Amino acid sequence: MEKKAQLHTLQMRKSSLKKQKLPAERHCRVLVAVALQPCAPETRVWISPRPPLWYDTTEPTLSDADFKANFHDTRQPFAYIVSSCSWLSRQDPNVRRCIPLHKRVALSLYRLASSAEERTVAHLFSVSRSSVNNICREFCDILLHVFEPQNICMPSINDLKGHMRQFEATTGFPQGFGALDGCHVNVAPAKENPQDCCNYKGWYSVILLALVDHLYKFIFTNVGSPGRNHDSAVYKGSVLARVVNTQLLSEPAKQIKGESVGAINLCDQAFPLTSNLMKPYPNRSTSGKLCGTLTTLCMKQDLLWRMPSVG
Repeated sequence: MEKKAQLHTLQMRKSSLKKQKLPAERHCRVLVAVALQPCAPETRVWISPRPPLWYDTTEPTLSDADFKANFHDTRQPFAYIVSSCSWLSRQDPNVRRCIPLHKRVALSLYRLASSAEERTVAHLFSVSRSSVNNICREFCDILLHVFEPQNICMPSINDLKGHMRQFEATTGFPQGFGALDGCHVNVAPAKENPQDCCNYKGWYSVILLALVDHLYKFIFTNVGSPGRNHDSAVYKGSVLARVVNTQLLSEPAKQIKGESVGAINLCDQAFPLTSNLMKPYPNRSTSGKLCGTLTTLCMKQDLLWRMPSVG
């Protein structure tokens, strides 16, 4: 009898455990089933309605001076840039109109000229921040691959003599080829080695090394060297230094007071004095025989000061 009672007790306990286990299993199954249900897609706005703001309402009424102050260009060159940037244009989809080409060019020029934040530019032109980023990148690609080869180039050997005659007629400096200088462009440094971009003025930059002709037109540029570098070091490591040291600038020589003088690039005291680089004398107070030379160098310095502002 005792064994039967013990067996009955064990069966009752087993049945009770099964009853307790079933709700737990059912609960787990319900959770798994809910988790496996396909999630409803999140409702997203494809395009937010934006009212016309500064560009659509104010830009058409800007004077020529105000237009140049905002876009660093006048209306006529702006129209030429628009006509040359057909790659930026987009076809209108079925549900909305795309950003017009002239607005894409104006947005990019304003972004480059003002260094404004993408949020600010997006607000002024009634577009999204992502559109500002994408359009500016596409515009810069066109500048590098289309405009740079056409507009920034060295004079050919056949044009070199005529180029130097025009330089002398404009500046009064004989055998002049171009004016060379460096410019610090403010940048946000990389996280790895930010100290490389810290210049002698205490802020972060990269160096733009530029050579311009007598019409202030860029004929050579080298940009991207860290701001801590010296202008002379940037010049020595550039393609320009190798070109200058070739026979290209030594062939059209001219006899000046018994000396054979080739083509000369005018620069400031940050650069070395070589047969192809002319810089001012360190002591500006020297008089007498150097008076005429310094007067000519002042013309050169004026040319450097009037170089196009970059950055």
